[in-house]
Amino acid sequence: MKTLLTICVVLFFALTANFAPADGVWTTIDFPGAQKTQAVDADGDNIVGCYTVAGSNDQHGFLYNDKTISWTALDAPGAQGTKALGVSGANIVGSFYYPTGVSHGFIYNYKTNIWTIFDMPESAGNIGNTFPSGIDGNNIVGRCVILLLPSLAYKSVGFLYDRKTWKIIDGPESSESTATYPYAISGNYVVGYYTVNGWNGHHGFLYDYVAKTWTTLDFPEAVLTEAYGVSGNYVVGTYTGDGVHYHGFLYDCVAKKYTVIDFPGATYTTPSGISGGKVVGSFGYRGFIYTFQPAPTPTPKPTGVAVWSIYQ
Repeated sequence: MKTLLTICVVLFFALTANFAPADGVWTTIDFPGAQKTQAVDADGDNIVGCYTVAGSNDQHGFLYNDKTISWTALDAPGAQGTKALGVSGANIVGSFYYPTGVSHGFIYNYKTNIWTIFDMPESAGNIGNTFPSGIDGNNIVGRCVILLLPSLAYKSVGFLYDRKTWKIIDGPESSESTATYPYAISGNYVVGYYTVNGWNGHHGFLYDYVAKTWTTLDFPEAVLTEAYGVSGNYVVGTYTGDGVHYHGFLYDCVAKKYTVIDFPGATYTTPSGISGGKVVGSFGYRGFIYTFQPAPTPTPKPTGVAVWSIYQ
Protein backbone atom coordinates (compact mmCIF):
# COMPACT_ATOMS: atom_id res chain seq x y z
CA MET A 1 0.00 0.00 0.00
CA LYS A 2 1.26 3.49 -0.87
CA THR A 3 0.88 6.29 1.66
CA LEU A 4 0.44 9.77 0.23
CA LEU A 5 2.37 12.38 2.17
CA THR A 6 1.66 16.04 1.48
CA ILE A 7 4.69 18.04 2.49
CA CYS A 8 4.65 21.82 2.89
CA VAL A 9 8.05 23.37 2.40
CA VAL A 10 9.65 26.76 1.93
CA LEU A 11 10.94 27.83 -1.46
CA PHE A 12 11.36 30.87 -3.65
CA PHE A 13 13.62 31.65 -6.61
CA ALA A 14 13.20 34.97 -8.39
CA LEU A 15 13.25 34.23 -12.11
CA THR A 16 14.40 37.10 -14.24
CA ALA A 17 14.30 37.87 -17.93
CA ASN A 18 17.97 38.81 -17.86
CA PHE A 19 19.20 36.76 -20.77
CA ALA A 20 21.57 37.32 -23.67
CA PRO A 21 23.16 35.43 -26.57
CA ALA A 22 25.65 32.90 -25.28
CA ASP A 23 29.38 33.37 -25.58
CA GLY A 24 30.96 29.94 -25.91
CA VAL A 25 32.48 27.40 -28.29
CA TRP A 26 30.47 24.91 -30.37
CA THR A 27 31.66 21.49 -31.56
CA THR A 28 29.54 19.04 -33.56
CA ILE A 29 29.70 15.29 -32.92
CA ASP A 30 28.35 12.49 -35.13
CA PHE A 31 28.45 8.77 -34.44
CA PRO A 32 30.37 7.15 -37.34
CA GLY A 33 27.95 6.03 -40.06
CA ALA A 34 24.85 7.22 -38.21
CA GLN A 35 21.96 9.06 -39.81
CA LYS A 36 21.10 10.88 -36.56
CA THR A 37 23.10 11.52 -33.38
CA GLN A 38 21.70 12.81 -30.09
CA ALA A 39 24.12 13.69 -27.29
CA VAL A 40 22.17 13.43 -24.03
CA ASP A 41 24.42 13.62 -20.96
CA ALA A 42 28.03 14.22 -19.92
CA ASP A 43 30.34 13.53 -17.01
CA GLY A 44 33.83 14.90 -17.45
CA ASP A 45 35.20 13.69 -20.79
CA ASN A 46 32.46 11.08 -21.23
CA ILE A 47 29.31 11.76 -23.25
CA VAL A 48 26.40 9.37 -23.75
CA GLY A 49 23.47 9.47 -26.11
CA CYS A 50 21.64 7.70 -28.92
CA TYR A 51 22.00 7.25 -32.66
CA THR A 52 20.02 5.76 -35.53
CA VAL A 53 21.13 4.39 -38.88
CA ALA A 54 19.49 4.79 -42.27
CA GLY A 55 16.53 2.50 -42.87
CA SER A 56 15.76 1.89 -39.19
CA ASN A 57 13.92 3.74 -36.43
CA ASP A 58 15.50 1.65 -33.67
CA GLN A 59 17.85 3.60 -31.45
CA HIS A 60 21.28 2.50 -30.23
CA GLY A 61 23.21 3.92 -27.31
CA PHE A 62 26.75 5.27 -27.44
CA LEU A 63 29.60 6.33 -25.20
CA TYR A 64 31.90 9.02 -26.59
CA ASN A 65 35.09 10.31 -24.99
CA ASP A 66 35.88 13.78 -26.31
CA LYS A 67 39.46 13.63 -25.00
CA THR A 68 40.47 10.43 -26.76
CA ILE A 69 37.94 10.97 -29.60
CA SER A 70 36.71 7.40 -29.19
CA TRP A 71 33.23 5.94 -29.77
CA THR A 72 31.62 2.83 -28.23
CA ALA A 73 28.25 1.50 -29.37
CA LEU A 74 25.97 0.39 -26.52
CA ASP A 75 23.28 -2.24 -27.12
CA ALA A 76 21.73 -4.12 -24.22
CA PRO A 77 21.93 -7.91 -24.76
CA GLY A 78 19.03 -9.12 -26.90
CA ALA A 79 17.48 -5.67 -27.16
CA GLN A 80 15.81 -4.25 -30.25
CA GLY A 81 16.56 -0.69 -29.19
CA THR A 82 18.77 0.91 -26.51
CA LYS A 83 18.87 4.47 -25.16
CA ALA A 84 21.87 5.66 -23.14
CA LEU A 85 20.62 8.69 -21.22
CA GLY A 86 22.77 9.31 -18.15
CA VAL A 87 26.38 8.84 -17.05
CA SER A 88 28.16 9.11 -13.69
CA GLY A 89 31.69 7.79 -13.35
CA ALA A 90 31.85 4.38 -15.03
CA ASN A 91 28.08 3.82 -14.82
CA ILE A 92 25.63 4.53 -17.62
CA VAL A 93 21.85 4.34 -17.27
CA GLY A 94 19.05 4.25 -19.77
CA SER A 95 16.32 2.02 -21.12
CA PHE A 96 15.98 -0.71 -23.72
CA TYR A 97 13.14 -2.63 -25.28
CA TYR A 98 12.61 -6.07 -26.71
CA PRO A 99 10.44 -6.74 -29.80
CA THR A 100 7.49 -6.99 -27.37
CA GLY A 101 7.79 -3.23 -26.85
CA VAL A 102 8.08 -3.21 -23.04
CA SER A 103 10.86 -0.92 -21.80
CA HIS A 104 13.27 -1.88 -19.02
CA GLY A 105 15.93 0.06 -17.16
CA PHE A 106 19.64 -0.74 -17.19
CA ILE A 107 22.90 0.20 -15.51
CA TYR A 108 25.97 -0.50 -17.63
CA ASN A 109 29.47 -0.29 -16.19
CA TYR A 110 31.82 0.35 -19.11
CA LYS A 111 34.91 -0.65 -17.11
CA THR A 112 33.61 -4.08 -16.10
CA ASN A 113 31.38 -4.50 -19.18
CA ILE A 114 28.52 -5.64 -16.90
CA TRP A 115 24.87 -4.92 -17.71
CA THR A 116 22.42 -4.81 -14.80
CA ILE A 117 18.74 -4.84 -15.73
CA PHE A 118 16.18 -3.39 -13.34
CA ASP A 119 12.49 -2.52 -13.27
CA MET A 120 10.48 -0.58 -10.78
CA PRO A 121 8.41 -3.26 -8.99
CA GLU A 122 4.63 -3.37 -8.97
CA SER A 123 4.79 -3.12 -5.19
CA ALA A 124 6.21 0.40 -5.63
CA GLY A 125 3.38 1.36 -7.96
CA ASN A 126 4.73 0.62 -11.43
CA ILE A 127 2.41 -1.10 -13.92
CA GLY A 128 4.78 -1.82 -16.79
CA ASN A 129 7.57 0.25 -18.33
CA THR A 130 10.60 1.69 -16.53
CA PHE A 131 12.43 4.68 -18.05
CA PRO A 132 15.63 5.70 -16.17
CA SER A 133 17.09 8.96 -17.50
CA GLY A 134 19.70 10.30 -15.08
CA ILE A 135 22.30 9.13 -12.55
CA ASP A 136 24.57 10.69 -9.94
CA GLY A 137 26.49 8.24 -7.77
CA ASN A 138 24.00 5.65 -6.52
CA ASN A 139 20.94 7.78 -7.21
CA ILE A 140 18.94 7.22 -10.38
CA VAL A 141 15.94 9.21 -11.59
CA GLY A 142 13.43 8.48 -14.30
CA ARG A 143 9.75 7.93 -14.89
CA CYS A 144 7.14 5.21 -14.92
CA VAL A 145 3.35 4.87 -15.11
CA ILE A 146 1.19 4.13 -12.09
CA LEU A 147 -2.46 3.16 -11.72
CA LEU A 148 -4.48 5.45 -9.50
CA LEU A 149 -7.12 4.02 -7.22
CA PRO A 150 -10.07 4.04 -7.08
CA SER A 151 -10.36 5.92 -10.40
CA LEU A 152 -8.22 3.35 -12.35
CA ALA A 153 -6.63 6.27 -14.22
CA TYR A 154 -3.08 5.98 -15.58
CA LYS A 155 -0.55 8.63 -14.60
CA SER A 156 3.10 9.32 -15.51
CA VAL A 157 5.21 10.08 -12.45
CA GLY A 158 8.88 10.37 -11.63
CA PHE A 159 10.95 8.07 -9.46
CA LEU A 160 14.11 8.27 -7.38
CA TYR A 161 15.94 4.96 -6.92
CA ASP A 162 19.06 4.59 -4.78
CA ARG A 163 19.55 0.91 -5.78
CA LYS A 164 17.76 -0.12 -2.58
CA THR A 165 14.52 1.79 -2.28
CA TRP A 166 12.09 3.48 -4.68
CA LYS A 167 10.31 6.79 -4.17
CA ILE A 168 7.70 8.23 -6.50
CA ILE A 169 7.81 12.01 -6.83
CA ASP A 170 4.73 13.77 -8.12
CA GLY A 171 4.29 17.52 -8.15
CA PRO A 172 3.97 20.33 -7.80
CA GLU A 173 0.39 20.57 -9.13
CA SER A 174 -0.50 16.94 -8.52
CA SER A 175 -3.77 15.65 -9.97
CA GLU A 176 -4.93 12.86 -12.27
CA SER A 177 -4.39 15.12 -15.31
CA THR A 178 -0.79 16.11 -14.50
CA ALA A 179 2.44 14.24 -15.28
CA THR A 180 6.01 14.52 -13.96
CA TYR A 181 9.14 13.76 -16.02
CA PRO A 182 12.49 13.89 -14.15
CA TYR A 183 15.49 13.85 -16.49
CA ALA A 184 18.66 14.43 -14.49
CA ILE A 185 20.10 14.54 -10.99
CA SER A 186 23.13 16.26 -9.47
CA GLY A 187 23.67 16.16 -5.71
CA ASN A 188 20.33 16.97 -4.06
CA TYR A 189 18.83 18.45 -7.20
CA VAL A 190 16.54 16.79 -9.73
CA VAL A 191 15.42 18.60 -12.88
CA GLY A 192 12.80 17.84 -15.48
CA TYR A 193 9.37 19.12 -16.39
CA TYR A 194 5.75 18.62 -15.44
CA THR A 195 2.62 19.04 -17.51
CA VAL A 196 -0.67 20.72 -16.74
CA ASN A 197 -3.52 20.76 -19.27
CA GLY A 198 -1.58 19.24 -22.14
CA TRP A 199 0.94 20.82 -24.52
CA ASN A 200 0.66 24.41 -23.29
CA GLY A 201 1.23 23.30 -19.71
CA HIS A 202 4.90 22.20 -19.86
CA HIS A 203 6.91 23.75 -17.02
CA GLY A 204 10.52 23.03 -16.07
CA PHE A 205 11.34 22.29 -12.44
CA LEU A 206 14.26 22.13 -10.02
CA TYR A 207 13.56 19.82 -7.07
CA ASP A 208 15.68 19.39 -3.94
CA TYR A 209 14.76 15.87 -2.86
CA VAL A 210 16.52 16.22 0.53
CA ALA A 211 14.84 19.48 1.59
CA LYS A 212 11.76 18.48 -0.46
CA THR A 213 11.59 21.92 -2.04
CA TRP A 214 11.03 22.82 -5.65
CA THR A 215 10.95 25.75 -8.02
CA THR A 216 9.17 26.03 -11.34
CA LEU A 217 11.36 27.16 -14.24
CA ASP A 218 9.52 29.03 -17.00
CA PHE A 219 11.60 30.87 -19.57
CA PRO A 220 10.21 34.43 -19.85
CA GLU A 221 7.26 34.63 -22.29
CA ALA A 222 7.68 30.98 -23.32
CA VAL A 223 4.64 28.75 -23.88
CA LEU A 224 6.69 25.64 -23.08
CA THR A 225 9.79 25.10 -20.93
CA GLU A 226 11.52 21.77 -20.28
CA ALA A 227 14.63 21.28 -18.10
CA TYR A 228 16.89 18.35 -19.04
CA GLY A 229 20.24 18.68 -17.26
CA VAL A 230 21.76 20.02 -14.04
CA SER A 231 25.32 20.47 -12.76
CA GLY A 232 26.16 22.60 -9.72
CA ASN A 233 24.33 25.93 -10.07
CA TYR A 234 23.38 25.46 -13.71
CA VAL A 235 20.33 24.00 -15.42
CA VAL A 236 19.95 23.45 -19.17
CA GLY A 237 16.87 22.78 -21.26
CA THR A 238 14.70 24.03 -24.08
CA TYR A 239 11.82 26.44 -24.58
CA THR A 240 9.57 27.76 -27.32
CA GLY A 241 7.61 30.96 -27.63
CA ASP A 242 5.66 30.04 -30.75
CA GLY A 243 5.57 26.24 -30.89
CA VAL A 244 7.72 26.27 -34.05
CA HIS A 245 11.19 27.44 -33.04
CA TYR A 246 12.77 25.66 -30.08
CA HIS A 247 15.70 27.29 -28.32
CA GLY A 248 18.19 26.11 -25.75
CA PHE A 249 18.77 27.81 -22.44
CA LEU A 250 21.32 27.84 -19.65
CA TYR A 251 19.93 28.96 -16.30
CA ASP A 252 22.17 30.22 -13.49
CA CYS A 253 20.34 29.45 -10.21
CA VAL A 254 22.48 31.93 -8.25
CA ALA A 255 22.41 34.91 -10.63
CA LYS A 256 18.83 33.97 -11.60
CA LYS A 257 19.77 34.58 -15.20
CA TYR A 258 18.77 32.82 -18.40
CA THR A 259 21.25 32.58 -21.26
CA VAL A 260 20.00 31.57 -24.70
CA ILE A 261 22.18 28.91 -26.34
CA ASP A 262 21.20 28.26 -29.95
CA PHE A 263 23.39 26.42 -32.40
CA PRO A 264 24.09 28.96 -35.17
CA GLY A 265 21.43 28.77 -37.88
CA ALA A 266 19.46 25.94 -36.25
CA THR A 267 15.66 25.93 -35.88
CA TYR A 268 15.78 23.42 -33.05
CA THR A 269 18.45 23.38 -30.34
CA THR A 270 18.08 20.93 -27.45
CA PRO A 271 20.69 21.12 -24.68
CA SER A 272 20.09 17.96 -22.64
CA GLY A 273 23.08 17.50 -20.36
CA ILE A 274 25.72 19.51 -18.54
CA SER A 275 28.94 18.75 -16.67
CA GLY A 276 30.79 21.78 -15.31
CA GLY A 277 31.31 24.12 -18.25
CA LYS A 278 30.34 21.54 -20.88
CA VAL A 279 26.83 21.37 -22.32
CA VAL A 280 25.80 18.56 -24.68
CA GLY A 281 22.71 18.17 -26.82
CA SER A 282 21.45 18.02 -30.37
CA PHE A 283 20.21 20.15 -33.23
CA GLY A 284 18.59 18.69 -36.31
CA TYR A 285 20.25 15.32 -36.91
CA ARG A 286 23.54 16.12 -35.19
CA GLY A 287 24.95 16.20 -31.68
CA PHE A 288 26.88 19.09 -30.17
CA ILE A 289 29.21 20.09 -27.35
CA TYR A 290 29.01 23.67 -26.12
CA THR A 291 31.71 24.90 -23.73
CA PHE A 292 31.56 28.00 -21.55
CA GLN A 293 33.26 29.42 -18.48
CA PRO A 294 31.12 28.80 -15.36
CA ALA A 295 30.88 31.57 -12.77
CA PRO A 296 32.52 30.66 -9.42
CA THR A 297 29.39 30.99 -7.27
CA PRO A 298 27.95 28.93 -4.36
CA THR A 299 24.78 26.84 -4.48
CA PRO A 300 21.68 28.92 -3.59
CA LYS A 301 19.57 28.24 -0.49
CA PRO A 302 15.85 28.23 -1.36
CA THR A 303 13.17 30.06 0.64
CA GLY A 304 9.38 30.36 0.23
CA VAL A 305 6.35 28.03 0.17
CA ALA A 306 5.64 24.97 -1.96
CA VAL A 307 3.99 21.56 -1.81
CA TRP A 308 5.19 18.19 -3.12
CA SER A 309 3.28 14.95 -2.99
CA ILE A 310 5.46 11.88 -2.44
CA TYR A 311 4.28 8.27 -2.49
CA GLN A 312 6.17 5.88 -0.23
